[in-house]
Amino acid sequence: MRHSSIPTKLEDFHLVLDQQTKVEFLDAICGSKDSRMRLNQIFGQLQHLARQSAIDQFCNDRYV
Repeated sequence: MRHSSIPTKLEDFHLVLDQQTKVEFLDAICGSKDSRMRLNQIFGQLQHLARQSAIDQFCNDRYV
C-alpha cells in the first residue's frame, strides 16, 4: 500500500525536505562531522524512497 506522503517521482523529493532539513543540508556542505553524518542519512532516505517509489510504480502498472 502506497503512503500518500511518499513522493512518486524523483523530482518530487524536494517536498520531502522540510525547512529544518534544508538548513542541515546547507550545514553539511560546510563540513562538520555531525552534519556530514546527517547528510548521509538524508541521501540514504532519499535512495530508499526512490527504490520504494519505483517498486510501487512497477506493481501498480503491472496490476492495472
